[in-house]
Amino acid sequence: MGKHVLILNLMVDSDLNDSVGQWSRHFGDVPYTAVHLPSGEAAPALDQVSHLLVGGSEVSLCEPAEWMHAAADLTRQAAARGLPILGNCFGHQLIAWSLSGERYVRRAPNPEIGWVDVEIVEEDELLDGLPGTWRAFAFHFDEVCDLPRPWQTLARNADCAFQAIRYGDRPIWGIQPHPEIGPEEGRRLLEMAAPFVSEAAPEYAPRLARALEQEPRDDAVTRRIVDNFLRQPGRGGS
Repeated sequence: MGKHVLILNLMVDSDLNDSVGQWSRHFGDVPYTAVHLPSGEAAPALDQVSHLLVGGSEVSLCEPAEWMHAAADLTRQAAARGLPILGNCFGHQLIAWSLSGERYVRRAPNPEIGWVDVEIVEEDELLDGLPGTWRAFAFHFDEVCDLPRPWQTLARNADCAFQAIRYGDRPIWGIQPHPEIGPEEGRRLLEMAAPFVSEAAPEYAPRLARALEQEPRDDAVTRRIVDNFLRQPGRGGS
């Protein structure tokens, strides 16, 4: 079977951010299918796809909805089949939540909003070719924590100890930031979020205001990450 990516679109309100388009524009000629699990769309049979990409969301695994459990079940099925899996932000957290348990995702003591530095601490196929410290957009109020074996930490920074992780030596990865969101898209997202944050989470409003004053720092690593991910052939189920 040729390569075919299944993208889990987990944005409850897809109008807030086009995560499917932001990732798929780096796929080249590799076809993909996107499913919106929050609205109840059914995913194709996993024997029809070669790779699984688990996207971000504006909601929290600390307040799980039924569709999140469905996404977790699908992630576990994909892992059992040996499919390469990549999640980012909410998707990164969902993979840890799915494979190790709900206790490994929590509210972040230091939420990241804006452009952050990500320091690679362990060489890995997914991050091959990236700078030792790379910069990307981040926007998260939750984080992965205290991961058990066989998880490996691949990258971190001062505010988030698990910026990139891998499940043992299997082709299963999570990355906390949003490299797929470019500088203009990131600024637009911050501007859209500002009124909501001021009303619903005013304690984070100063962080968001500082992010809007930032000069975007983006090393445009998404294509490299995607190429490294799609190079993975899968390794059989377990």
